[in-house]
Amino acid sequence: MSKPQFNDRTEHWIAAAREKEELAPNVPLATLVLEGFELACFIERYWEPDAELGLPGLKEYVRAQFSETIASELRELAVAVAELQGRYNAEFEAPLVAPVERGEEILSELSKALTFLFDDGLEAAEDRELEQVKKSFNDRSSHDALATSLEGVAYYANRHRQRLAALPRFDPAILDEALSVAHRLRSQSGLKLVRGPHKGRALLRADRGRVTRLLHERMAVARRTIRYALSDQPELVQRANSQYRRERRQRWREKRRDTRGGADA
Repeated sequence: MSKPQFNDRTEHWIAAAREKEELAPNVPLATLVLEGFELACFIERYWEPDAELGLPGLKEYVRAQFSETIASELRELAVAVAELQGRYNAEFEAPLVAPVERGEEILSELSKALTFLFDDGLEAAEDRELEQVKKSFNDRSSHDALATSLEGVAYYANRHRQRLAALPRFDPAILDEALSVAHRLRSQSGLKLVRGPHKGRALLRADRGRVTRLLHERMAVARRTIRYALSDQPELVQRANSQYRRERRQRWREKRRDTRGGADA
């Protein structure tokens, strides 16, 4: 299968699973994919009757869900899940880095400069205005809140730009920087709303979860059919079931037995 054909089949199953709920299987994804391949091979091996072994052909049990194409579907779905897992692991999006630290520094510096500017020992309207500005524009709980605080304090400080410029070590350019930083904070916040954190990976994870459910459902149908069709061959049926789950149940039984033994002692 060529790469375009390979991608086409993957996209086919993504579309087919669009209305499905995502599934996080209770087995490792790599194990589920391998079991999907093994089950497809099992179905193909016993599709036709085997007179030597006295086995009916699985094709005799074809119905709505256990279709004639189920083996190829299992194989394609297993490949699609593996492909989506690979895409998910390979995807990387650089984190958004908002200038939060600089915004907080500017807000503190402007507040200190304004406080010093009006600290003449006299109660004046400017003092009351500054207190109100500090109360109204001191929220740093989010990018948008910090941006609003920066803008509010910067606009107020700009009314006293010439007086602030006369202060030693005060650079009036910080007023313009405050607005620039506020704009960047809002932009980063807006991007987060649009993209979400690692939106590319989130979409891939969702596609993988839905296609995984399709694979899981078809595997369940195939195993139920095999258990019924080959009910008089339990050892053969066992090969079609999940070895991972079987071994996990065995470990659980052993652990439970050891726990009970310790309690009895």
